[in-house]
Amino acid sequence: MKLTMNKEGKTMQLTKKKVFSAALAVCLIAICSMGTLAWFSAEDAVTNEFMVAGSETGDPDDIFSVDVWEDGDEEDDGLVYTDILPGDTLEKVAHVKNTGSYDEYIRVKITVSDAKVWQDVYKANLIPVTEFVNVDLDKIYGIASFAENDELVYYLYYKDILPKANEETTDAEEDMVIFTEAYISEHLNRDQAVALTKDGFAITVTADAVQTEHVGENVYEAFQTVGMEIPVNTTYVNNFEELEAALKEDGFIVLMNDIAYDFGMKIQNNNNLYLNDYTMTPATTKGAPYKAMIVEGDVIVGGYGTLNMPDDTITGIVVNENGVLSIYGGYFEDTQNRDANRNESLIFVQNNGVLNIYGGIFNGADLCVDAEAGATVNIEGGEFSVKSTWHENPIRVVQ
Repeated sequence: MKLTMNKEGKTMQLTKKKVFSAALAVCLIAICSMGTLAWFSAEDAVTNEFMVAGSETGDPDDIFSVDVWEDGDEEDDGLVYTDILPGDTLEKVAHVKNTGSYDEYIRVKITVSDAKVWQDVYKANLIPVTEFVNVDLDKIYGIASFAENDELVYYLYYKDILPKANEETTDAEEDMVIFTEAYISEHLNRDQAVALTKDGFAITVTADAVQTEHVGENVYEAFQTVGMEIPVNTTYVNNFEELEAALKEDGFIVLMNDIAYDFGMKIQNNNNLYLNDYTMTPATTKGAPYKAMIVEGDVIVGGYGTLNMPDDTITGIVVNENGVLSIYGGYFEDTQNRDANRNESLIFVQNNGVLNIYGGIFNGADLCVDAEAGATVNIEGGEFSVKSTWHENPIRVVQ
């Protein structure tokens, strides 16, 4: 693998990839890096005129400028990695430095190529940036995550102001480390590796700088003021309270820790839910039987995490009328030993509800999917099994 860095703003690209038939050793990652230069000129504190110059114009201004660079790349021709295996962690230290004459707010853009392949690898429509690189979430005001043109795109807004270089500042103060490691997914298989771009996949890092005066109270407001904001839509949650708050808004929700939540949690908005490798388990604080999760919005679920259906819950997920649930991955299990044919299902779809299953593992005690007349069920993938003998088919759709 070759990491090529160009200070003039040209994208770095991978130059070598190997797939070894015996060990599935793949050389498939390049971290592409360039600095995007920007400058802003203010008329006064009340009325501001903003002008932007990008590095691609060939005539950048040095009043506001930013440099992106990587440790160990002394000749600016990139670093070479070979014999990379799924599950590997690569040492990659990417920096952004204030090279201008004024203090700056910083926004970093990270793009990952071959989005369709990675969506198959991670069994998710959207994938957290933390699955690819170890960004420090504590330093980030907000993240925008989306997929377009077969790329996964992430905008990271950083809380801290990067001070201008002068005799009072140190190199560390003018410099921000974006990440120190890059990851190769342990779930990557041979077919997926072959499906990657023939030169390997690329991670591209760019940065924007904006002035700190007269543009709001934080980095996001600053980019809003100059008309360059990309809406933040990503929330990393660690407990039920954070999950409950995140579900009140549209957006991409990343489950960071095992979560036990009350019965009847409703998802009424449009959400992408990434289960990570963690478990969602309904608690029993409100009594049973009940529904573990109720979908009333347009909800997408993916990842390798688990949703358990324990105790006396009668249904794991209910898709109410006009709700839409799309499942790309995850493990859905009924952990209760049912002793009667009660038609209890992992997923129940009511009239006018829509269920799309593209992947995932469904292990029911009675039924995996139960849909009443008028519901729409589209199953294009997934593995289905039941523990009991009450139903020959784990999927029942009433016509």
